[in-house]
Amino acid sequence: MDGLPQLSTGTLLMAAAAGALYVASRVMLGVLKQWHDTPSSRAIAQWLPIALVTLVAAVMRMPELAVGVIFATSLACLTLVLGIVGIYQPFFDTNETRRPLWGMVLPLSLIALICGFAGEFKLLHGVIFLFQGIVIFFVARQDESLSQPHLPAEPGRKHPALRGIEIVLAVLLGGLGAWATTRGVTELSGNAQAFTPGLLASLLVSPLLVLPMIGGASSNREAGEDATSTLVIIALLNLCLLLPLTIFTWLAMRHWWWAADVRLPFPMPVWRLDTVLLIVTGFALLGVSRGSVRLGTREGAVLVLAYGLYVFTAALTGIRV
Repeated sequence: MDGLPQLSTGTLLMAAAAGALYVASRVMLGVLKQWHDTPSSRAIAQWLPIALVTLVAAVMRMPELAVGVIFATSLACLTLVLGIVGIYQPFFDTNETRRPLWGMVLPLSLIALICGFAGEFKLLHGVIFLFQGIVIFFVARQDESLSQPHLPAEPGRKHPALRGIEIVLAVLLGGLGAWATTRGVTELSGNAQAFTPGLLASLLVSPLLVLPMIGGASSNREAGEDATSTLVIIALLNLCLLLPLTIFTWLAMRHWWWAADVRLPFPMPVWRLDTVLLIVTGFALLGVSRGSVRLGTREGAVLVLAYGLYVFTAALTGIRV
């Protein structure tokens, strides 16, 4: 009974965080839709909560949560969300399934696997991922579908100053939700000793961040828009931008604020499970990028099943006895 108030506090914090992060994402999505509605802009809006949760977790000295969120949300986007959307709106358009950007998931996953042998993230690792991001940027510029709006801007465009205010409010609200998420994970992991912050990142925080994407992706598919590339871009933003930012932030805080040799670990469960599954998914996406594999109902079901297997394995190997 003594642990019940802490558990309730953690649950309430997670519920509040879910609402705040969802609203922040929707506000940012509305702003970008009036400005330039493309898969890239939609990806940035939906990636904002992930980035805020990761960076706030790093600042609050929860590296297991920060790294776990990066890899778990990337995997969830490429399996759970992509699979569910594929089941209900199969991807039979040949032009849509040939995307050079999709093939970039595999090399990033392989680099992450190599970095894991060190057991921690170093400055060089951050530079490598950031360099890969620059390469991906030039690859993305060759894909016209990522830069051309699929829908005209909504009528009644707002004044730039008002859009700026909305962006600031979205970031502030998202930051509050990120703080609530980190505090909620701290409360839950402290109350239930069997659940580590890394395990909660896989089983709780990651679904909380990606499940709202399902409705948006389905709506975009029904409207004939490219919802699939949006999900791939989110995963790429995680690996080639958010991960380097987390590494640089951690190293900067260690040098200027903590004055202690506290390294940014690469959690073993994330390295052994998330990274390996990202590599497998990357091979599949490589086939899609070349046009040799099409994502239909059967492939979507396989992706959802793969995510279910990931959750089961993470729970089985991550719970502390």
